[in-house]
Amino acid sequence: MTVDIITIGKRSIYNPAHYQIKELYKDKNWLMIDLMFTWDFPKAISELKQQRLKHYDRVFIDGVGWKNLGNDPVLDWDAIARTPYEQKEDYQVTKITKGCPHNCPYCYSDDFKVINLPMPFNRNKVLLVDENILAHPNILTVLDDLRKTRVNGKVVHFEAVCGFDFRLLDEDKAFALKRARFVKPRIAWDGGVRQGQDSINHTLNILQTAGYRASDISVFVLTNWKVSYADCLLKLEYLKRWGVKINDCCYNCSYDDPIPQYWTMEEIRDFRRRARKHNQLINFRGYDPEQ
Repeated sequence: MTVDIITIGKRSIYNPAHYQIKELYKDKNWLMIDLMFTWDFPKAISELKQQRLKHYDRVFIDGVGWKNLGNDPVLDWDAIARTPYEQKEDYQVTKITKGCPHNCPYCYSDDFKVINLPMPFNRNKVLLVDENILAHPNILTVLDDLRKTRVNGKVVHFEAVCGFDFRLLDEDKAFALKRARFVKPRIAWDGGVRQGQDSINHTLNILQTAGYRASDISVFVLTNWKVSYADCLLKLEYLKRWGVKINDCCYNCSYDDPIPQYWTMEEIRDFRRRARKHNQLINFRGYDPEQ
């Protein structure tokens, strides 16, 4: 017996919790519908209705999206997090901290908590999914420990999937990130243009001073939110000027199934098209591969 898992919502990297759930509950004949994002709840309900008559002893919805909707978790997630696991992939997914100290109105992050260093690193490529790793009170010590990390006698390269809080990023931390072999640094520009323009430019300069190329850096821009389509177009113009890529994120939906909130459907789709073209031009150094 084992726990089968159906994921509702796209995920580009494997979820270590799935390995841990299968290990912790290996004597159960269950089906878990893992809801990642709140906006996919109707899809999760539809899947639940389709699966509940099958041979499982229990069929249920759980996961981050389920919790963010205000529901109590079904599984013991603290026990899950402590369960050792082995994965097949050639990279490791883990985290050092949980949540974020800020309470942004568009984000469902938990309260900030230090987890400490995870189970021993077992791959030479590690993806850290901390939501605000720079909020760690001893981040410089942590980064120096990561710099010294070796797996099979070789150095480890790290990537912070959720990016870095530019409000907490200074030169010391930027150089420490570079020494610790962090790749593809990301920062977020969620506020208005006038409030963030100078701060974002300053942070980009800090990262480049530390040794990162502009084309290696990307900036999260929240679309379909209270920052207008026009202001996000202006942000994109600044990113073009600075030569950095964009990670455009659609508020309360995915681009596969956009749900207009503060923007129109036409604005959502047009900005997505422009962002994609912007990144192509940076990746191909000004050459348009579609022409």
